Amino acid sequence: MERLRGRCTIPFSAGDRAMLAAVDPRLDIVFDGPDSAEVVAAIEDPAAEVLLSSWSPPDLARMPRLRLLMTPSAGIDSLLSLDPWALGVVVTNGSGLHAVHMGEYVLWATLLAVGRTAEARRGRGTSVALGRCAD
Repeated sequence: MERLRGRCTIPFSAGDRAMLAAVDPRLDIVFDGPDSAEVVAAIEDPAAEVLLSSWSPPDLARMPRLRLLMTPSAGIDSLLSLDPWALGVVVTNGSGLHAVHMGEYVLWATLLAVGRTAEARRGRGTSVALGRCAD
């Protein structure tokens, strides 16, 4: 049975790690940490085929078997100069992953600002989200 080796710098909880390990006995996931550019830069693993990290490795030659590079962030601009696609590496990102949460946050912040502005204009308060309200 051939194993699939992956490296991960995302800080998963012990329960999440156990759940990931139970997906398939062929998975061999090494949890590096913390999730930083320095940690990813230090990874040298000729057997790793998958990397899950918020940071891109500065030198893909340190992981010659890498086939899948996953990042939870939306942007992949830092990968353009590495050109992992030319090496046959599939790149995935978290584009849209946080869209619902961000929409909820923006709605909450807007309602809060409107509420504070209305209070300030009625004389119940003076602070608003982005400064002071003056009539």
